[in-house]
Amino acid sequence: MPFSRRAIMVAATALALMGCSKSDGAATPAGGDMFLGAEKAPVTLIEYASTTCPHCAHFHETVFPGLKTKYIDSDKVKFVFREFPTPPEAIAVAEFQLARCAGKDKYFSMLDTFFKEQRNIMTAAQSPTGAKPALVAIARQAGLSEQQFDTCIADSKTQQAILDTAKAGAEQFKITGTPTLILDGEVMNGETHPEAYTIDGLSKLIDAKLAKAGAK
Repeated sequence: MPFSRRAIMVAATALALMGCSKSDGAATPAGGDMFLGAEKAPVTLIEYASTTCPHCAHFHETVFPGLKTKYIDSDKVKFVFREFPTPPEAIAVAEFQLARCAGKDKYFSMLDTFFKEQRNIMTAAQSPTGAKPALVAIARQAGLSEQQFDTCIADSKTQQAILDTAKAGAEQFKITGTPTLILDGEVMNGETHPEAYTIDGLSKLIDAKLAKAGAK
């Protein structure tokens, strides 16, 4: 789905309707790219994804574990995750904010939880209380109080940074759907490189890049 000004408006409006208010809690989001693996790994893999995207959840359930074990943990691949909110954008933005507020050491474990709980969160969002109680429960598991939750979600600067990251990705790489992988600068979406969305296919693509870089 193309990123647009509508996404910004929807996210801002719906987040306000979640009933979150500013407080004095101390939960400061970390800035910049979130990544796993060696910073100077021979190959870089960027994923643009959303915690509310079913295809992204499937990728992180079926492909990512093998990718992490085989390439990230062995310092062959630097894995960069870039936030690209998809409908419902408000929930995706809120989840990304919470993952950042939890800190760099908990960011990816928070993403993993949001992907695993995706269906439950979407179901909760349809209830009279909305998604907030479900998100607060996950935030508490990461050590954030409800006061810190409110402070985190009310941070418009981080919210805008997330939206700007998605907009920049859409403009630079012409992203129209998630997940979209960028392997050493080469766009590999589901149409051009469907093999990239299986661990066997992605392994072959990475191995070719490693061989080109002279890495084993």
